[in-house]
Amino acid sequence: MRWRPDTFSLRYNLLFPAYARLPPSLGYRLAAQQASVFRQRRPEEEQAIRTPMQAAFPRASAAQLSGWLADYYRMVEQEALDTWYLHQPPIQQVVELQGFAAVEQARRQGKRVLLTGGHFGRFWLAGPAMRAAGHTTGTITRDGGQENSHGLHPAEYRYRLFKLQRLQQVLGGPFLVEGDDLRPLYRALDKHLIALIFDVPYPQVHMGSVTVPFLGSRISLPAGIYRIATKTKAVV
Repeated sequence: MRWRPDTFSLRYNLLFPAYARLPPSLGYRLAAQQASVFRQRRPEEEQAIRTPMQAAFPRASAAQLSGWLADYYRMVEQEALDTWYLHQPPIQQVVELQGFAAVEQARRQGKRVLLTGGHFGRFWLAGPAMRAAGHTTGTITRDGGQENSHGLHPAEYRYRLFKLQRLQQVLGGPFLVEGDDLRPLYRALDKHLIALIFDVPYPQVHMGSVTVPFLGSRISLPAGIYRIATKTKAVV
């Protein structure tokens, strides 16, 4: 058996770079097809995702859950491929900003703006479109330091750093690391849009959270985003 380094990944080192040489429609189609292969290799992970899905939507049928899981794994592969397409001109042709006039109006009025939303979907693809509209965007990241503090697989951590580098080049704003001094973030809001994406809403209201409208209902979120908005007088 040939030895290969831990930083090697079939997806990141070979497949995605190869797909990125193709037209986006074909590259994304191939990424979607490989999703089923990687899904089959991770039955424990799939079950860990299926269980909270079923808890959140107890009336969902097995067919609906399987469809949502297929959508999830397809999105993961296509979102990873986004990293290689970000620098290519076609990316601006496949992204359409909707409701962005409110952001532009706030900036014209000299207001600071925080962009926030759930960590789902291909939200970073909006970056090139916002840059084309004349707005740079920064964020706070969990990764980005020299230490792999979250215990990711070495190949995954190497990809995360590569993705952050690509995103910062395209979005044009500062990328700060979670836990660092927030004063640079406050200063950055004067010149850039700042995206603060939340991962998982709390299942119930507890101290340190705020309740906000979401998809026709209400959810409880970490209050940090709103504390920053209050302190900096930023529009969320």
